[in-house]
Amino acid sequence: MSAMDRLNIKGLICLEAGTGAGHMTCYLAKRGAKLVYSISNNQEHLDCARKELPKKYIKNVRFIKAD
Repeated sequence: MSAMDRLNIKGLICLEAGTGAGHMTCYLAKRGAKLVYSISNNQEHLDCARKELPKKYIKNVRFIKAD
């Protein structure tokens, strides 16, 4: 079991700074985070992450374009 798997994030509000392909955003949403803020200064990364995220988790994620 990894360190991330030992964290209980169910019901928490989480932040991923530097979205990349969105793998961590998806992971946090799937693990039960109440809300995930996924922030990047790269619009292509945000678009990629949005596509990667299964539809049933989209209501729990806010993608934010930073400067």
